[in-house]
Amino acid sequence: MQDRSQVSELAEKYTVPDRVNDDSILDYGLYLKDCEQRLNQTLSFLGKYVSTVISFERSTGVCTVY
Repeated sequence: MQDRSQVSELAEKYTVPDRVNDDSILDYGLYLKDCEQRLNQTLSFLGKYVSTVISFERSTGVCTVY
């Protein structure tokens, strides 16, 4: 079972620190997948799940989900 420090570490990754290369659609898609997985890991610990990443802001690295 994860401890609180691990949850905090995952929660920090709601914002992806690196910027996505605008020239690479593949990298962008992988970033979305990675973001979605990290959110699910964090939320599943809290007993919740996110089904879909609905947007990803390239300039800031922020995922928006529902």
